[in-house]
Amino acid sequence: EFGSEAHSAVPQLTASLDDSEYAWAAAETLGQIGAKADDAAPHLAKLLDSEDDFIRTKAAEALASIRSSNEMVLPALVVALDDTVSAVRYSVVMAVEAFGPRAREAVPIVIGLVQHDSDNNVRCAAARTLGAIGEAPECVPVLTAAMQDDKNPWLRQRAADAIGEIGPEAGPAVPALVAALKGRPDFSRSSVVLALGKIGPNASDAIP
Repeated sequence: EFGSEAHSAVPQLTASLDDSEYAWAAAETLGQIGAKADDAAPHLAKLLDSEDDFIRTKAAEALASIRSSNEMVLPALVVALDDTVSAVRYSVVMAVEAFGPRAREAVPIVIGLVQHDSDNNVRCAAARTLGAIGEAPECVPVLTAAMQDDKNPWLRQRAADAIGEIGPEAGPAVPALVAALKGRPDFSRSSVVLALGKIGPNASDAIP
């Protein structure tokens, strides 16, 4: 963040969001200012409807940094999860992740992205976002299935990480985690081990 001295520029930067030529730069700068740019969050949320996909991306990135509690922001991000451009969807998913447990309303759509998105980066980011949202038991079967995707080691890793973040409520995933430990070794295995540890006593089935 630039610090408190940058807060005085927020009104001018917010006004610049109305200029299609400079909106992306204003959004980027507001994101760098961070939480002190909270007053700009509703305007940034409106830019998620821009016809310019680069502006939509920058607006989502800024909202991820600001993490506003304004009531307009999360609903706008949830709608934007269905953006037709994969790069924008990725930025929006990452913005939703930044809100953590506050983003509980996004879970059904984020689950759909893990299951069906055509872009692997979006699927991985969505799995990670479910972990950041935390205690949402309905995510566990979806993440368990993703962790067993034979063709996608990155998704397996992100899914295992997310299962670990959900913690003890992810107990039903333990058999799949144990099976993953017995499968072929790859870089996702360490995430599986850590997930079992975070599940805690509910992972006792992992002990031979």
